Amino acid sequence: MFEIISFVFGGLFRLAPKLIEMREKALDREHERLMLDLNMKADEARAKLEMQKIEVNAEMQQQLAELQALITANQAQAKPAQKTGNKWLDGALVLSDIASSLVRPILTYWYCVAGYGAYKLALYWILIDQNAKWSDAVVQLWTSNDHAVMFSIIGFWFVDRAIRRREQSS
Repeated sequence: MFEIISFVFGGLFRLAPKLIEMREKALDREHERLMLDLNMKADEARAKLEMQKIEVNAEMQQQLAELQALITANQAQAKPAQKTGNKWLDGALVLSDIASSLVRPILTYWYCVAGYGAYKLALYWILIDQNAKWSDAVVQLWTSNDHAVMFSIIGFWFVDRAIRRREQSS
């Protein structure tokens, strides 16, 4: 009986280190697989960040190119016409510059003074024909929209232009 017990326990004691070693190897493999998964996820996150960085840089480069194109276009428009030496052609260029600089004032006077003024004058006469007092007609014709339009025009022609000229002279 002692021999059977020693045989069983002797075999178990010899087998135990092998079982423990096999368990450790299995744990090591599991740990390596987990670390590999974590490394792959970290590499994937790094790749996404790198792609985002490349996309942001590309967008910045595109915006810089568009801004540079706008700057170049504005500089080209701001340059005065170069003299050619031909007095007729140079005179035409001067007239072209004058006409170009008069576009805004002419459009402002035409639409805001002539067109809008004629519209308001026609409304005034309609109100007078309907037996309204002239003071009541004027009060009805001057609305908050008219007030806003008038001050936006004044702001454009006097404030905005004065600020631009001061900035250009600096």
